[in-house]
Amino acid sequence: MRALFGMMALLATAGCSTAVATPDTTHDTIVTTDGPLKLTVSDALATPGVMFIAGSVTGGSGMVTAASTRYGSLCSTGVAGHATVSPGAITLQVTYSDRQAVCTQEIRAISYRAEIGNLAPGTYTVKVVHTNGDGSSGAVLTQQVTVT
Repeated sequence: MRALFGMMALLATAGCSTAVATPDTTHDTIVTTDGPLKLTVSDALATPGVMFIAGSVTGGSGMVTAASTRYGSLCSTGVAGHATVSPGAITLQVTYSDRQAVCTQEIRAISYRAEIGNLAPGTYTVKVVHTNGDGSSGAVLTQQVTVT
């Protein structure tokens, strides 16, 4: 009996030591494409204090790049994107959806980088719209950029 309790204590200690292992610093990076859009999403440990949501948009050679970071985890949040391109205008729709998953209770930040390619040179008004898991939606950024 004493040996059984000793074995159980040893297993409990071993289980605790693996649970205290170095925390995951980033989940897998997810890359999806949708027409001219390539969306790269990842998450990492974050420090509480400031929620980043506005993001940035830049023009480049034949493409526009948008990036943003906000609190959340890819374990509990799905992220999808769609870009609508018309002459002189681009609307980037980024949708955050709730996943039914059991996740750790660490503070994390989700970052995305959206590359919209195959664009003709010119000036574009880029509107970035975020839709949350509860269905609320709003433009988080509207900016003019130049594509060369």
